Amino acid sequence: MSIFKENKDLKKIHFNEEFDDKIFNLIPNPMFYKDVYGKYLWCNTAFEKAIGVKREVIVGNTDYEITTKQVADLFASLDNQVINTKKANNYETTTSHADGLMYDTIVSRTPNLDEGNKVLGIK
Repeated sequence: MSIFKENKDLKKIHFNEEFDDKIFNLIPNPMFYKDVYGKYLWCNTAFEKAIGVKREVIVGNTDYEITTKQVADLFASLDNQVINTKKANNYETTTSHADGLMYDTIVSRTPNLDEGNKVLGIK
C-alpha cells in the first residue's frame, strides 16, 4: 500500500468521525459510549447538558469521577447487567438533569458486540 493511499484512508476515517460527531450532536437525546470498564469513550452534546459536565471531563473517566457514588453505583449495576446478559436494557425513569428539572426518560443501554459475540462496550 502506498503512503498516499494510506493517508487518504486516514483522512476518510477522520472525516467520518467528524461527520458522525456532527450528526449525533444534532440529536436532542443524551447518547454515550463506554468501554466494558465503564470509561466513557464518547458522548454527544445532549449528554453533556443533561449531566452538566463538559465532554472533555466526561471522556476518559467513569461515572464515579463525574457523578455521585449513588448514581455511579446504579449506572455500574445497569451496565454490568447489559455486559453479563449481552442484551439491551430498556426502561423508563425520571431523571434530574443539570438544569434542575425532572424529566421522564426512556433509557436504552445496548451492548456493542464484536463478531465473536464479545462485549466491547455499552452504548
